[in-house]
Amino acid sequence: MHLYRKMKEAINYFQERFLTEKTAKDLIRYELNIAKNKLSQVEIENEKLKEVVSNIEKEYEKANKSLTIYKVENENFIEQLNGLKYQNDRLINLNRSYVERINNQGKDLSRLMVLTEYYSSSKNDFKYKHRKYIIDIVEKVLLLIKKLLVMGNQKVRRVKIIYEIKEKLAEYESCFYKNNFKLDFDARRILEKIGLYLEKWQNFYEGYSWNARAVEVGDVRYIEGLLQELHYVSLAYISVLKNTPKEL
Repeated sequence: MHLYRKMKEAINYFQERFLTEKTAKDLIRYELNIAKNKLSQVEIENEKLKEVVSNIEKEYEKANKSLTIYKVENENFIEQLNGLKYQNDRLINLNRSYVERINNQGKDLSRLMVLTEYYSSSKNDFKYKHRKYIIDIVEKVLLLIKKLLVMGNQKVRRVKIIYEIKEKLAEYESCFYKNNFKLDFDARRILEKIGLYLEKWQNFYEGYSWNARAVEVGDVRYIEGLLQELHYVSLAYISVLKNTPKEL
């Protein structure tokens, strides 16, 4: 009896222990499954994080590459800017130099104009033969102008006479400059008017239609009037020169 009870107690003990161990194993297994699930979730999250990190790294590399390109472009821009600044400074210096040269030329021109005015008011170098020379030129041009009316259709000779008239008028003007005298304003105005008619006549007889005009009686009389005026201006100019004192 006592042995039976001992055996039953042993069996109960082992059953309880078995149940306890089984419960413990089941609990461990349950906890292990939970841990595995959590580990799986962690691994999934870890993979996602790796993907996010990879994307961030790619974006970083892309941004770093863009930054490098920007730095290179910025350096090139700065280099171009420095070049433009150098060119701008150079142009400013050149402009300053040109302005200075223009100012100096203006001063020289003013000085020459004053000098010209002085020579124009002095008769020391404008000798009598030169004064008479310009009057003779006016008279010769007047005769040549009259010749143009009596030539009929002789175009070549008319052109030659027109050239001869131009040369005479150029000699008239050159006579003043050679003697350091300024050409009178009225004389210049008359020469320009005569020059316009000579150009029109020359174009007509050389076959050019632009602004061409044949020699006509009315035109010749108008030119004769201008030459008479030039003759008067030349005489008046000589009279002024004769009466100009030697000392300014």
